[in-house]
Amino acid sequence: MQIRQFFKTVASASRVAAAVEANRRPNRADLRTLGIAEDAFSGINLR
Repeated sequence: MQIRQFFKTVASASRVAAAVEANRRPNRADLRTLGIAEDAFSGINLR
């Protein structure tokens, strides 16, 4: 894995985690970077 991709993945994971903790829907691009289908994620109850 290239170092740039590594940091992009870590940054996306951080943003997704922060969104979930704040009861917000994560950014589509961040979910895509992590390999998470937006449709699958939308089925998760955040509250």
